[in-house]
Amino acid sequence: MESAVQNIMLTMNSMNSKMDIFMAELNSVKSRVGIVEEDLKNAFGEIYQMKDLLNESDQRNRSLTVRLYGVPLSPDERDGVDPNKAAAKTAYDRVLKPVLAVAKEKSLIASLPTIANVILEAYRLKPKNAALTKPTPIVMKLFSPAIKTAIFKSKRDSIPSPSASEVDSGLRRFHLAEDLTPASYTFLMDLRTHPKIERAWTTDGGIRYLKKGDTTNFVHKVKSVFVNIDTMLG
Repeated sequence: MESAVQNIMLTMNSMNSKMDIFMAELNSVKSRVGIVEEDLKNAFGEIYQMKDLLNESDQRNRSLTVRLYGVPLSPDERDGVDPNKAAAKTAYDRVLKPVLAVAKEKSLIASLPTIANVILEAYRLKPKNAALTKPTPIVMKLFSPAIKTAIFKSKRDSIPSPSASEVDSGLRRFHLAEDLTPASYTFLMDLRTHPKIERAWTTDGGIRYLKKGDTTNFVHKVKSVFVNIDTMLG
């Protein structure tokens, strides 16, 4: 009997010893997993930081580039020898010149500039779908930050409306916007459709927004276009 009890005790001691070894190994594994998780967290943080830096750099390179939406092709764009030059003239005559005339009235510029002092280069985007009838945007690089500022400070109430025949064809309005990186554009579109957002827009490539129900009209700035919107709004 005593021998049997001793054997049982020895077996239990052996099991306890093995359990201690197992728990020590388990704790060691947990520690290593924790280190790996922390390394991964830091790595992802560095990746997102790098993505932000690259996106900001790309956006700065587009600082003088704008897009004009809704303006139909002119005959010279369609059949002329220099469609890019014709696109610039279309944008200037139809939208930019009238907007700059208002900017002059507001003393934002000293005189009405010629097209050469407004647009450095321009082209119209090719349609992704050959069957698309809606006019594609005209992409323009403006002459200077001062010209861009004058245009964007005056455009809200001075962009002309489409002609009656253009309205009949389905056009509703002309729209001038900053040229955004794909990541910034996607984030802005998602932000505009979020139920907590009253309005969202860009200023010098940076995204700004107002929250619904905020009577203070505090303008929030988006720090990163790679964050989750719900997390950002908190």
